[in-house]
Amino acid sequence: MLAVMLSLHEAKEVEYVLKQELESLLYDLQDESVNADVKAILSEQYQCLFNVYTRFAAPSDCMKFCRRKRSN
Repeated sequence: MLAVMLSLHEAKEVEYVLKQELESLLYDLQDESVNADVKAILSEQYQCLFNVYTRFAAPSDCMKFCRRKRSN
């Protein structure tokens, strides 16, 4: 387990950076020209960052970044 002590201002900065990265990954995941293998890696990165983001952001903000699971 890892713990980090942040001031409120620092926590907001981390939240902002995570949000920007999530938006960038979502954009890349929606791009049709991106290879399926690359999309799989981006999806893993997205899930990891989203899990961290949920620890900083309000639940209502997290809902904006929830992705639907695709049924095959």
